[in-house]
Amino acid sequence: MIPFDSDEGKKAYDEMKADFSGNCGQPPAVFGFGGLGARVPERFLEKFGPSSYGKYQWVKKLPILEAMPKSPKSTTNKDVYEVEIVKAEANMIGNYKQTVYAFQGKGDVPSVPGKTLEFEADKDFEVIFTNKLVDDDGNWIEHFLRVDQDLHWADPACEHKKCNSDLYDGPIPISIHMHGFNTSEEHEGHPDAWFLPDAKGIDGKYNRHGPMYDQFRQTSSVCEDWAIDSMVSIDTPRRASTRWYHDHTVGITRLNVFMGLVGFAITRGGKYDSTSDRMPSGEFDVPLMISDKTFGSDGEMLFYHWHDDLAVRNWTAPINTNEPYPNPFSGGENFQLPLCGEETCNGLGPSDVPIYWSQNYFGIVQLVNGAAWPVHDVKPGCYRYRLLNAALSRVYDLRLDNGMKFTIVGGDSGLSAKSGIHEVDSLVLSPGERAEILIDFTGYEGTSIILKNDYICNIQQYNNIIGRVMRFDVGNEYGDAQKCPTVNELRTEDILPLQPEEEPGSPYVSDPTKSHDVHIYVENSKSVIANFVPAAGLFGLQEVCGLDVIDDTSYDQNIPSAEAMRLMSLYFLMGTKEGGLAYTDPINNYAELKSVQEWIIINNSNSDHPIHIHALDNFRVVKRDILYLDGSTKLADLAPLPHEGSGSGWTKDTVFSYKQTITYVHTYHDLPGSFIYHCHILGHEDRDMMRPFCILNADGSIPDSCKLKDGAGMKCSKPKKEKMTLRPAGKKSSKSKKEKMALCPKKRKTRNL
Repeated sequence: MIPFDSDEGKKAYDEMKADFSGNCGQPPAVFGFGGLGARVPERFLEKFGPSSYGKYQWVKKLPILEAMPKSPKSTTNKDVYEVEIVKAEANMIGNYKQTVYAFQGKGDVPSVPGKTLEFEADKDFEVIFTNKLVDDDGNWIEHFLRVDQDLHWADPACEHKKCNSDLYDGPIPISIHMHGFNTSEEHEGHPDAWFLPDAKGIDGKYNRHGPMYDQFRQTSSVCEDWAIDSMVSIDTPRRASTRWYHDHTVGITRLNVFMGLVGFAITRGGKYDSTSDRMPSGEFDVPLMISDKTFGSDGEMLFYHWHDDLAVRNWTAPINTNEPYPNPFSGGENFQLPLCGEETCNGLGPSDVPIYWSQNYFGIVQLVNGAAWPVHDVKPGCYRYRLLNAALSRVYDLRLDNGMKFTIVGGDSGLSAKSGIHEVDSLVLSPGERAEILIDFTGYEGTSIILKNDYICNIQQYNNIIGRVMRFDVGNEYGDAQKCPTVNELRTEDILPLQPEEEPGSPYVSDPTKSHDVHIYVENSKSVIANFVPAAGLFGLQEVCGLDVIDDTSYDQNIPSAEAMRLMSLYFLMGTKEGGLAYTDPINNYAELKSVQEWIIINNSNSDHPIHIHALDNFRVVKRDILYLDGSTKLADLAPLPHEGSGSGWTKDTVFSYKQTITYVHTYHDLPGSFIYHCHILGHEDRDMMRPFCILNADGSIPDSCKLKDGAGMKCSKPKKEKMTLRPAGKKSSKSKKEKMALCPKKRKTRNL
């Protein structure tokens, strides 16, 4: 195995960093018009060039995230949270207000990010999520962003049709996923188990629930705690860890997460947590949720869409050549591509250019815990930071600007095994990934240290914008601060306990009983061939006609003479070696229960993808192979990075699949049912880079939910007026005992409660 920190390993990882074309963030003009429909502001926030951003940096103090209040339903044996999803306001930058969707504890106030769900290891929890996206009169509210109905999405009205440009104006579907928890299928927040608010006028016009919802509710061991506008998540977490919760509604996850539906879920205690006073706690134990946004002139968040917002379409601002980009643009005449459904000029059929969906979202402003470029006032001592990349698309390469090192002590799923503890000077974190690090500010009294992001493109003017995340201001008073333990102390002393994979007799050390290949595909347009057209300081895209298209692969790459190619990266898929599969295609991966499974992720595409696998406590990243463009092996047996367990640790639930690599992962599943794996770049996930998989029953049979996922029950049906509605939780039901039994007919004992 080639160590990650050897000369060969360092060179390999440096070369694997993908050159994301938008990684500087789209230029400010790209967010100017159309992104919010009728709500779009007419001007940008100030000038929003490199010089003007500075006044928003280091102004806000780092918000210290509060704990979600527990429900009075909690007992000594079970923690219960009643969490509502509501429309609210936030203040992320300057004195501006933003419209958001937020989590709030029942009777509490909303916040973005949501307040932290705090759990105890080996103690049951129950979280009731209720969709309250209604106005004061009980009417549903329309989505603040544009829903692309051309995608496969929740579609409560069942109006899916190709190239549907109609703006969806119905109630907002929600499904909340407990990311990284080993919940049973009913309680994990499945994309197809979404639910609408209990608003006026829904019956007969919209389906209230997704196609998996009814079965999951009926088989839930806490069925009676569900309601018409809610879902319930339960688990008994066994490992101290930094996890999170977020929306996961099929086809609109990127929109709902962008609007604010994210929060930490932290488990403490138990035998896998540290009880040593050498580990930072209290004020020295700080969760950091990192993301990015761009804002408009009225301070609202700006989201962009294909035909309205991407480069050189619908710009009215004058050219400003002093900016690093030749933007803003002066008009949409340079974006000459056929709209979705329109005929193309080379006989390839109708255009497949998206209506609103866009591959990636790269914001200009860096947020930590919901605040733009905040400052954390720290004491000269040791801090434990729990890092989460909650961005829709952005990958971070985190470093401290003074070059000081920090120690990685944990990953997605908990603390590292002793052999996986390392001191490093950088950390690459892709969307969905977490890491726990120790930073020692001892000896830096009176200084300011910037947490940088080096995973950016080479436009120097933007390095101090996209390249800055937050700042640590080190005070002179020590207080209760202490020095960090050294790497050697962490590895040899009883500061950190043994982790599950280090225990004698752990099932994790067994050889895999089955292997699952996952091939990643990024495909270009099937019908539109275009090129870039420089014109008067602008650039645009136009369809190229009169070409001799020989086969489906013609113009897949640049043709130097014509400078034309199929419009790039419109389809993101996972599948078999025969080709990519859509989310709705039948299940092709069947995992065995309670035995180690090998997953081989083959990414021979042109981009990186963080892959998240559901239905487990943790998995092991075994190694990587690096590929040449033709798929042959360039370098074999490269060890994983420290926050990935360094090859032996089971610390992950999301792994960064670099382009031109094969990543080997070992999983262990102890609950049967229908689950998913997907790319955690949410724009990719929403356009079919998500696949179902099935965990077989103990006897090898296929669970009913897997049959449902592959069956006719998943097809959309026109809404009908509800004959029997579920009572909202806490309200007296007028239904007969027979009717109630029909709603909760099955009591199933699970591992969780």
